[in-house]
Amino acid sequence: MRTGVMDYEGETFLLHVHVVPDSAPDMTELLNFRDRLRTDPNLVAEYVAAKRQILQAGVLDGVDYAEKKGTFITALGYNGAEDA
Repeated sequence: MRTGVMDYEGETFLLHVHVVPDSAPDMTELLNFRDRLRTDPNLVAEYVAAKRQILQAGVLDGVDYAEKKGTFITALGYNGAEDA
């Protein structure tokens, strides 16, 4: 995972980027989950709410956060997408 900042046309964008090799065993699931998020605003809202709830519970460790977020993702039927 990489983080950064990009300024574009006077607006600042915070970046959180996962770089995953094409050969990663869970690549298909990661892409499917991404595509579902792109087409389903209700799922995005649920995902954002789940992630906010984790943070509001005081989780600060990145690994712990990913594991807890993975519970939401696994409930959707994705097994290897906890890095999404």
